[in-house]
Amino acid sequence: MATKEDRAEARYKRRLWITLALCVLALVTVIVSAFNPAFHFHHAADNLMPDLVGQNVTAATDAIKALGGNASVSYAHSDKDKDLVIEQSVPAGEGVTHNQTVSIKVSLGPEAAPNAQEGWNVVPNFSGLTVENAENTAQKLQLKIVVGEYVNDDHVRYGSICQQTPAAGTKVAPDTEVQVNLSAGPRIVRYTITASAGSGGSISPSGTVTVEAGKSMSFAIIPNDGYELESLTVDGQSVTPSVYYQFSNVSSNHSIAVTFRESKGFVIF
Repeated sequence: MATKEDRAEARYKRRLWITLALCVLALVTVIVSAFNPAFHFHHAADNLMPDLVGQNVTAATDAIKALGGNASVSYAHSDKDKDLVIEQSVPAGEGVTHNQTVSIKVSLGPEAAPNAQEGWNVVPNFSGLTVENAENTAQKLQLKIVVGEYVNDDHVRYGSICQQTPAAGTKVAPDTEVQVNLSAGPRIVRYTITASAGSGGSISPSGTVTVEAGKSMSFAIIPNDGYELESLTVDGQSVTPSVYYQFSNVSSNHSIAVTFRESKGFVIF
């Protein structure tokens, strides 16, 4: 028959085996998690997607892998430097789950201009040239001058080229047509002065008169026999009556109006 001491020793051994079993289980769990990514745990903040736009493609893919994601890379031409990320499928600040695919688009640099071909020529600046001189130059470059319309230009003399399409510096293929417009000289700005007179006299010139900007215009006011000036109104404002009035350095439209009355002179018999 087991003694009290034997039973105590048996309980001790059972507790010892249970403790050892738990320790072994814990150790196995640690070892398995060390080699299996499925058991890795990260702080939520560690799995947030950074802003990859502008980063080098190598740095961007490394960042995605560090979050446990899979990088999918595509390429496209852009105005950004070659090998820089220009788009990302997961926005910055969004969480990334394990094995999630994150697509990034990487720049190939600017696309080669279609007119950068051998044998093409650079369009010269034809501005200021006569059509004849422009045609001589164009012929040497295998280009064709096509004359368009006359347009006002404050800087190019009348009859010379003032506009062209394509612009100077453009690379074009042989036999390309260069459309040119010719200068009609500076644009002339004109204003109107409306002159009117009541009965008993006249104003000269009368009616609607056209005046170039910056020029002057004079008016003579002539009473009929037996009449004299009564009032003179300029742009709606009364001025001192006079038989002569001048608008100087005209820069807007104007009006001038005059009225007359019978003279009040004495008659001697």
